[in-house]
Amino acid sequence: MQDKIKKTRSKKDLIISLLFLLAGVAMCFSSDSSVLICGIVFIIIGITALIAMKTSFKIDGDGLMLYVYHNADNTKGYVQLKEFVDYDWKDNGELYKLDVNQISQLMSV
Repeated sequence: MQDKIKKTRSKKDLIISLLFLLAGVAMCFSSDSSVLICGIVFIIIGITALIAMKTSFKIDGDGLMLYVYHNADNTKGYVQLKEFVDYDWKDNGELYKLDVNQISQLMSV
């Protein structure tokens, strides 16, 4: 499942990158050389952030995961379905109790 989760750019990433770019371009119109250098640095930071900054996650596929909880001797167990929603795993159903046979079948897979 982990290979289906990919990092993507969020709106916040784009806004931060564009703010650096716009601030850098605005500083480049200054006649002061130190402000001009600072503007060039801001433009470089903005371009680098636009290329590299990815803080959101996207799932290819259905985004479901089955959690199996059991004790060490496999006499008690529970399962719960989780779904990847809004960049976090959320419960998608109740916690179901398993009997000993179901636990051993799940653990043998």
